[in-house]
Amino acid sequence: MVVANEYVIELPEVKYDKLKLKEICDSADNWDTKSVSVDKKDTMYYVLSGDIIMENDYIKELISIFSPALKIVRAEILRMPPDGGLDAHLDAVRQAVIIFPIQPEIFAPIYYAEGTYQNPTKILYEHYYRCPTIVNAQILHGVRNELNTRDALQISLLAPWGDILKLHAEGKILS
Repeated sequence: MVVANEYVIELPEVKYDKLKLKEICDSADNWDTKSVSVDKKDTMYYVLSGDIIMENDYIKELISIFSPALKIVRAEILRMPPDGGLDAHLDAVRQAVIIFPIQPEIFAPIYYAEGTYQNPTKILYEHYYRCPTIVNAQILHGVRNELNTRDALQISLLAPWGDILKLHAEGKILS
């Protein structure tokens, strides 16, 4: 059963080539390093963005399959090393994100929580990725990545979650 709720919308109909995305990751040497605190300890993650992503023919092809109503603003690849993650947070600008899992096959889940920034009090929902998935970035959410390097293509959306749910219900997520 396809999941579509206030937190995530699975897109099993969207097929993509993980190997092509992995090749982009493996060939890149200009990852930006970001430092964050996860569970009160410093950790790093890495972002591949800019022209290497937005001008890549395969990523342009993936972006082109989505409706302009989603208001796509950028794409980037986020790499999380083992024993890393992102504490519970709200995204500053983007309303939602299309996540394309790249590696590993068993992909660390996103969780949604009650509480405050970096102080979640209760996990409300946890989603394990099985396919490309749109995630709501305006509910407190985070990731704990414990075992393997976790790479994901992220396509940022400015459309409000209610509009995205409506597009999904009408079968209009894809162009």
